Amino acid sequence: MQKTAYPYYVGAEIVATEAIIEENFPEKGTTHTHAIEGDTGTVVYIYDDEYPTVRFHKSGTATVVGEGEIGIDLSYHSVS
Repeated sequence: MQKTAYPYYVGAEIVATEAIIEENFPEKGTTHTHAIEGDTGTVVYIYDDEYPTVRFHKSGTATVVGEGEIGIDLSYHSVS
């Protein structure tokens, strides 16, 4: 059975549900904050058919995110 990143897909607009911080990026001994809670981004790739890679609008950086770190950004969806 193929894994899926549902409900995320390439082009989906998302929102960070927590701070997304990467250690040893961009070099060993440093940390980089890709996003803080509430920052928005776009899914640019689905890694290993399961994990969304998100480019965050504010930081301009991309990273693979795990379950619970992001949600669908509902501000991009209209409700009739």
